[in-house]
Amino acid sequence: MNPKTLALAYIQIILSITNNNKQLTLTLFKKLFEELPLQIIDIKDALKKNNTILPMKSHTNSMVRQAFVD
Repeated sequence: MNPKTLALAYIQIILSITNNNKQLTLTLFKKLFEELPLQIIDIKDALKKNNTILPMKSHTNSMVRQAFVD
């Protein structure tokens, strides 16, 4: 699957989850990309320590919480 097709598929998934709320979908993607650099660092650190669940849960919860507050 080419990158454009894959990106559109992800957008469709989030749109369906948000009941086609384009503003909320955009907010979620913005938050995702704002937090992505920190997520990558936390995931690398967790993998070094063999703890793969904790950082992913905390960042996902943070992203969702902030999307509904903003």
